[in-house]
Amino acid sequence: FPRVSIEDPFDQDDWEDQKRFLTQVDIQVVGDDLTVTNMKCIAQVAELWACNCFLLEVNQIGSVTESSQARLAQSHGWGVMVSHHLGKTEDTFIADLVVGLCTGQVSARIPCHPPCSPMTPSNCPLSPQIKTGAPCLSERLGKYNQLMK
Repeated sequence: FPRVSIEDPFDQDDWEDQKRFLTQVDIQVVGDDLTVTNMKCIAQVAELWACNCFLLEVNQIGSVTESSQARLAQSHGWGVMVSHHLGKTEDTFIADLVVGLCTGQVSARIPCHPPCSPMTPSNCPLSPQIKTGAPCLSERLGKYNQLMK
């Protein structure tokens, strides 16, 4: 399967390898540990061009107002993938936030044994996409249903 996105390919402090990697691949490189949903870190990473998408983790950002600061990443031409902590909620707010911020991407992960990262069928890394698993759990179904509304 073609890869369209990769998250944190290197250690969170290895910004130079992140930057070099980004220049050598034609996929979305998501900064999770690299940016830790912190606007100051995003500004620093943006200056270095160490990734081209940032993972906005709802459980880390603090408020909806702070979430709207995702526009900082978008102003640098980055993608924004909205996420929450692994399987912590059946609440569909994350789907509404994705639509409200116009991010087009949501990571609705659940714990798997072994850990897994389901791929999207998209061949364009910045097209609207949802990274989740099969619609077999209520946590997933709620988000699918909300996005389809």
